[in-house]
This record gives sequence, structure tokens and C-alpha cells, in this order.
Amino acid sequence: MTSTTDYSPDRCDLCGSQSARIILDKPLLRAMRGDNHIASQPLRKLECTTCGLVRDGNAYTPEFLIGMYAHDYTLDTNAQEYQFLTRDGPISRSKALHDWIWRYLDPKRGEHISSILEIGCGAGYLLRRMQASLPRAQCLGIEFNNSARETAIRYGCRVITGGIEQLSQDSFDLIFAVTVLEHVPEPGEFLNQIRERLSDDGLLVLVQPTQDVPSSDIYFAEHLHHFGTDHLGMYARRIGFTEQVKAVGHPLMPNFSLHVWEKAEPSSEPTRRGRTCCRESVAQHEADFARVNDLVREIELDPGRNLAVFGLNERYSLLAAYSRLGDAKIVCGLSDVESNVSVDFPVVKPEFVTSFPVSDVLLCVNKVHLQFVRERMSGFNLAIHSI
Repeated sequence: MTSTTDYSPDRCDLCGSQSARIILDKPLLRAMRGDNHIASQPLRKLECTTCGLVRDGNAYTPEFLIGMYAHDYTLDTNAQEYQFLTRDGPISRSKALHDWIWRYLDPKRGEHISSILEIGCGAGYLLRRMQASLPRAQCLGIEFNNSARETAIRYGCRVITGGIEQLSQDSFDLIFAVTVLEHVPEPGEFLNQIRERLSDDGLLVLVQPTQDVPSSDIYFAEHLHHFGTDHLGMYARRIGFTEQVKAVGHPLMPNFSLHVWEKAEPSSEPTRRGRTCCRESVAQHEADFARVNDLVREIELDPGRNLAVFGLNERYSLLAAYSRLGDAKIVCGLSDVESNVSVDFPVVKPEFVTSFPVSDVLLCVNKVHLQFVRERMSGFNLAIHSI
């Protein structure tokens, strides 16, 4: 993203086509963002009829986008990092990402990396880990969000404000951007600017929500594009990259893909249609929302039943935004980790659920955690529901 770029849904950024069909339309002013904030805006997603790339159906000005990311956005902005819950204990998101990226970096090549740039470094969690793994390299982050940048600097990162256009023409041996490209109004131009700042033998690492598998990504209000790996491959070849690595799915992030690109000559390949699971994702989620609506209605009609929710992060926000869960009476929330979601009910550790008159618990957790959480709640003699 740059500070001068607006976003228009009228034209596909990848192929230039103006032909699109609506695949998701929620006109009510309640839509979820990736930082778990429920925004007062409609949700509308379009699919390009030529190349299949899915994009947001609303227009946004540069002032709106920069204002949101600089001041209002809260994902990865403070010292409390997101933790994945596992049987072996919590694993931080930055450790999972670092280890995944590191798996695909040639150790011998790593010895020659002298400069690193992270685009959208947030509070610097991942940048600090990369610095520790490559201590001889000079590391720089760029970040729009004021709070995130201050946190990163406080913990020793060198971070500058704004978008990639703020950088000089200095080149970097390793550039990485994690969950950034989907927020960018013009991904093609953004990738062009990255290429200009990559050394001749440098590496670009992208980690993305992928539409190769069903996911909730299409319901994120601030995600302007929803890429399948086919679409990223087309961008790479047209702009001038060779894809050295394409990995779809991490054990803790099954709907993410990792890409390692090197510089190459641009290709003028013809447009083709790329595959996504966006339509499948919409169908699955709309069925899930209907099931939640039925559950909430059933509990509301029985005075002897009271509802609690386990988990107050992405899955809860998704259901609160797009189902009746957002208007339901919830006795308490159960969570092991801090959440930035604002709720009007008490939140306690799961072991304290019996302190409340709870009969039913809805598990609002990622599917990779479901079995673990079910086992944990099995001894409380409660009706456990997972969607």
C-alpha cells in the first residue's frame, strides 16, 4: 500500500477486466475485520469473470485506508502476541511463522543475506526473530500503525512510518510480507515496487491467506483481494519473478500459503482463469451461520438453558458479525488468552465455567483446536456445540 492509492472495485487488478459477478453480499452494516473489530459497513465481494480473482466490492479512499491502519487497526499492534493453543502448550504466531519461513530458506544463502526488510512489520514479533536468526544482517521494518511501530521500536527494531514508497532505492537481500498483499489496493504495482527494491539475487517471501482451501478469509471486511496460488503465480510471472517455493497449509494455519520468489524477466503470458474455493467457503459459512442461528433460537426458547462461548478471537468475531450470536444473551466467555474483542459479559478461564449458570457452550475456536478443546471441556457435564 502507498499513501496515495485508492481502491476501486470497477476493474480487476490482475487482468484488467471490468466484468465481475457478486458472490457475497451482506448489506447490513455489520462486517468483521481481521483485528476482530466489527465495523459498521456492508460486506460485498466480487469474482472476476475472466481470471477468477476475488476482490472487495466497495470503494475506499486513501484517507480512509491510511486512517484505519494508522490509528484504528489493532492486529499485531501491542506487546501481547497471539498464541496458538496446543497440547504442548501455547506457540506464538511469530514462532510458527518464523519456523515455517526458515524451513524454506537455503542456509548457505542465508549466510549472504546482509539486509532484511519486513513490509507491515506490526509490533515487530517476526522481525525480531529474523534478526536473531541472521544477526549479521541489517533489519528494517515499515509499518503504518502508530501503536505497532512504537512497540516494535521499544523492543529494539528499526522501523519507519508509512508504505513502501517511503523507502529509498536501497536494495535488500530478503524482503518478506506476511498477510499484507490482501490489504493492498493495487497488488501489481505494490509487487513492482518490491521488485525494484530487491537485490539481483535477493528473495521475496510472501505468506498469505490462500483461497486454495475453504476458509473464512472472504468474510474479512478489510481484505481487498482474495488470492488463489494460481493468481499469485500469474502476478509473479507478469511482474518478473520466478516462484522457487509454493507451500500450501501450515499445521496451525491450514488456510495460509507461503511463497518464495526470485527476480526473473517479466512474462507477457495470456490471461487464464485461476482456481479458488471462495464460493465453497461462502456456502459452508452461510450454513454454519444458519446452524448458530438455530442453536441461539433453541436456547432462547428454553428458560432452563444458558449459553457460554469458548474462545474470543477470530472465530467468535466471525459468528458475532454474521449470525444471531452477536445479539444473543451470553452468560460468560471462556478463554486462556487475552483478546482484543470488546464484550459485555465476564470472561474467565475455562476451569471456572461452573461458577456460572451455564448449560451450553459454543466452541468459537479454529478447527485445528476443536478436538483439544472438546477434550478439555468434557468433564463439566455441559452440552458442547461446535460449528
